[in-house]
Amino acid sequence: MSNDIKTPKAVFFDWDGTLVDSLAFLEAAHDHILNVFGKPAREQGWFGAKYFGQPREFIYTDIYEAQSEEAKPLFEAFVRENHIGALEPMDGAQEMLQTLKDHGVPMGVVTNKVREFVGPEIEHFGWGHYFESLVGANEASDDKPSAAPLLLAIERAALDLDIGDIWYVGDTRADMGCAKNAGAKMVYLEYLSRDDEWLEKYPPLLRAKTCKEITAFLLQILEK
Repeated sequence: MSNDIKTPKAVFFDWDGTLVDSLAFLEAAHDHILNVFGKPAREQGWFGAKYFGQPREFIYTDIYEAQSEEAKPLFEAFVRENHIGALEPMDGAQEMLQTLKDHGVPMGVVTNKVREFVGPEIEHFGWGHYFESLVGANEASDDKPSAAPLLLAIERAALDLDIGDIWYVGDTRADMGCAKNAGAKMVYLEYLSRDDEWLEKYPPLLRAKTCKEITAFLLQILEK
């Protein structure tokens, strides 16, 4: 991490795997639907490496194939009934958000998860006051890795900023693609550490293993 990096004028975040740890819950939800369809159980950890953070259409089509449309309402019903209280903040996430808020840096959330779930999750953690905008799946013209949801979040936050002064923090290749396509600075959080090929192709501004590492670096540049 270079000390020559400029202070961000705004920071937008992915949600799952970046601010909240939802991997175990999402895998359990898909395990439930596979069981409903009478499909064999999969090994623990099957969901993470291939599917976590990927666009919803890819996930449903690849997992459920011809039953993908049938699976969607079943999955959403399970999540709706169980998601509040099933998630945990990523270690150091709230401290990171508070640090940015204390220094007057506007923030938002850009995710491929639907707003119906993310909005209540944000409120459950008491984090609503941190964010100027939220863009979920199917709200922009396309989901990540398209630039469209990040650009929409910036518009909703009414930020008149150079895109190069904005950070996007995420943990997947979809996040890297979104930042690259928009022209924002990418901060990569190594949640599952499986995107080395993309990291070489699109080197991030920063690469960190935890939210605490990002906060430590932010304090160095915000308090100069």
